[in-house]
Amino acid sequence: MLPARMHTARPLRELQAALRAGALSVTDLVENALTTALWRRAQGSKVWLQLDPAAVRAQASGADVSAPLGGLPISVKDCFDTAGVRVSAGSSFYADTRPTPTQDSWYAGRARAQGAVLLGQTNLNEFAFGITGENAHFGNCRIPTQPDCLTGGSSSGAAASVVEGSAVIGLGTDTGGSLRAPASFCGLVSYRASHGVGDVRGCFPLAQSFDTLGFLLRHLADAPLAAEALLGIAPTDLSAPPRLGVTDGPWLEACDAETRANYEAFGRRLGDAGATVGRFDSTAWSEATSLFIPIQAHEAYANHRGYLDQYRDGYEPAVRARIEFGATISDEAYARYQERRTAFREAQNAALFESFDFLAVPITPVRHLPADQDHSGFRSRILTLTTPASVCGWPVLTVRGRGRGPEDPESLGCGIALIAPPGADARLLGLAHWLAERGF
Repeated sequence: MLPARMHTARPLRELQAALRAGALSVTDLVENALTTALWRRAQGSKVWLQLDPAAVRAQASGADVSAPLGGLPISVKDCFDTAGVRVSAGSSFYADTRPTPTQDSWYAGRARAQGAVLLGQTNLNEFAFGITGENAHFGNCRIPTQPDCLTGGSSSGAAASVVEGSAVIGLGTDTGGSLRAPASFCGLVSYRASHGVGDVRGCFPLAQSFDTLGFLLRHLADAPLAAEALLGIAPTDLSAPPRLGVTDGPWLEACDAETRANYEAFGRRLGDAGATVGRFDSTAWSEATSLFIPIQAHEAYANHRGYLDQYRDGYEPAVRARIEFGATISDEAYARYQERRTAFREAQNAALFESFDFLAVPITPVRHLPADQDHSGFRSRILTLTTPASVCGWPVLTVRGRGRGPEDPESLGCGIALIAPPGADARLLGLAHWLAERGF
């Protein structure tokens, strides 16, 4: 049965203080998380692909609570190598093509070095090439607090592990929205670092031009602490009330009426909190998807070319089709798309970030993704909203547009992306602190 109290729902600083004062032991915290994970897996949840209680308990026994993440249970998306663990990347065949890793990926190793207890590897869309949380090989991830709906993806198990209480932080990746989408659908906070922050060594690549590192957690105030520990980004306090840009017009046509109303209400909340809020022109953003899709497909095909001949039938058909589309993009066409991408990025940075410190935009065009329905058309709809940040390599902080957390139905599907210029991660994390102080 589930534990009487879910310790992992508490803020990081509260957990750290309890561990360091001896009011809570690492053993109790980790056993609490393990019990939750094992009980929910026995009930049929599809969160965990690799979970070894003995290995977890061995880590917990040696945890140093004085370390930045000392003793905190953290989940690892199953595209990151973890020493001694068979990594599937959400695929039916990938784990069998290579020896079990003997070294951690950079990101898993960083978390371990900061004192975290790596609880296990979480589910994802196959090869992270999807945004719904569906996986034909290992099962679809549903929101623990709303099990008739999908989590979104591709960092689906990472999000579900935090919602269910088996992890304090879920490590993930974001290429075209893979942290932002599940954060929004699940009522969580996420952080997607600027492209190039951290090191993607030991992570199976999707598309190197867009792949980024990041994480999901419950509490906005915890994002700066987690980013400093995991990515080495020390937040910068804002020296003045932030200038935030919001938008309207045709680019928002992907959103349903409720999503647009929530977005407008969030803009008003920002102004009421003391931010300067103005409108920016998002007309050019409609080009982003037409740049993102062929570049992503070309790079994905290059990454999978060696597997396709032997394992073609092992891929989910929709994932295989996206990868094989990349074979139709010649190297010359790819180079032209990259030139257009560079011009797009430079134009947007110049147009937007002199007038604004940050931008705020919706993430998910609908509130919910019902399970057991056909969502084949959803990808193109959500990519309209997520690809501008991906194409430009911008860091993104996902916050709840309303509600109090994943147990509050009002929170689900209302995520807002707060965007900073490339490399301005420290200031974006300063915005997280500013907003948390004001009750966001």
